[in-house]
Amino acid sequence: MSPQDKTKTRFLRALCLLWITWLMLGMQPASAAPRIAVLTTSPVPAGKFEPLQAMARAHGMTLDARYLERMNAQDIAPFIDGAGLLILDAPRDHIVTEMLAKLGPLWTHARAPRLLIATDRFEAHGVDNALGAKLQAYYANGGRANFDAMMRTLAAQQFKLRADSTIPAPVVFPKAAYYHPRLASVVTTSPEGALKVSGHGGEPVIGVAIHQAYVSGLDSAFVDDLIARIEARGARALVFYSGVMEADGVLRMAAPGGKRIVDVLINAQIMLNAAGRKAEFEALGIPVLQVMPYRKGDAQDWERDPHGISLTDTPFYLVQPELAGASDAMLAAATSHKDGSIVSLPAQLDAVADKALALTRLQRTPNADKRVAILFYNYPAGEKNLSASFLNLPRSLSSTLGALQARATAPTPPMNTRCSATWVRCSRPSTVLASSRRCSTRIARRGCR
Repeated sequence: MSPQDKTKTRFLRALCLLWITWLMLGMQPASAAPRIAVLTTSPVPAGKFEPLQAMARAHGMTLDARYLERMNAQDIAPFIDGAGLLILDAPRDHIVTEMLAKLGPLWTHARAPRLLIATDRFEAHGVDNALGAKLQAYYANGGRANFDAMMRTLAAQQFKLRADSTIPAPVVFPKAAYYHPRLASVVTTSPEGALKVSGHGGEPVIGVAIHQAYVSGLDSAFVDDLIARIEARGARALVFYSGVMEADGVLRMAAPGGKRIVDVLINAQIMLNAAGRKAEFEALGIPVLQVMPYRKGDAQDWERDPHGISLTDTPFYLVQPELAGASDAMLAAATSHKDGSIVSLPAQLDAVADKALALTRLQRTPNADKRVAILFYNYPAGEKNLSASFLNLPRSLSSTLGALQARATAPTPPMNTRCSATWVRCSRPSTVLASSRRCSTRIARRGCR
């Protein structure tokens, strides 16, 4: 046997001995770390899964998440097979029903331990019931501390990777709370506590209504960015979440105890109850701006989109907010291709913050120093159509100007036919460019404010 052959033989013997020792000690390759498979569906935020994957790896496990409605039927079984734990993330009852119907025997006959987690209930198979309840509390409440404690609990109690007696109990989020990234516990039920970390007394307060999922789902980057931009402009941000269907969910947070503490409100919630929110906005008596995320792609996709707002978002983020009294609906965030998280559109957020601060300055400006510009509908197109669909524009203008005048000195007389003709003549492009001062004098002289 040549020296090369002897060396090769010794190497193979050593490799076999190492493999036998490995088996005797019950060791496994690192790739065999317990795998957690998560099946979820919209509208669960995607931004939480990348942090969850990092936390799982830190505690000796792997985590993989898929949106069930985006999977081909033939890919579901391979995804489930070999999982150390299957989690069905279905926050609402109708979502639970739909997901279980689609999975069928892949759920009921799965060999892997499995845990169905909804917002207020759970269902455990192959997982201790008490452990299932604790895991549901961690996961449904969410937040970085809860998610990390959940991974530690799975490593210690489900997969027996190590002993861990110092895992904190689940932190239960309030149904409604104030949020600020500089709060020690991230959320608080104290508006004073939230305002204290945002700025100094006497500064304007911009309220921001958000969904709790932005906080619990670790998807608050664009909210944090908006807070920073508001504070950089010399104002405080009072960010809060509450139930979208609660009759007084916004009013209770923006005016705790009946005392309004915000000057302008930015609504980043979906609008499902326009009539209810309208009553709240009117009770607050402040400007309300509407913002929304672009969910069909990232910033580049939004810039290329000829429509901007999708048809599916139009009823809930544009039409109903307008019916409730919100104005200037703006897309302020987009969706990352990398992990599905909601990310800022910086120029858009700047515009929102600038508008909010401009409104607070207007609130503090004496009426005599305010300058009013009027943009009005002109439909059908043309110089003589001072009208709009289902709107008597001259009467509407008269009512608006009368309300403004009533807050200043004396009421304005109703707009008559003569006034309408004057408005039409003065709204022609040639007139506006050549003789705006003469038109203003004519309008004032005729009592057509």
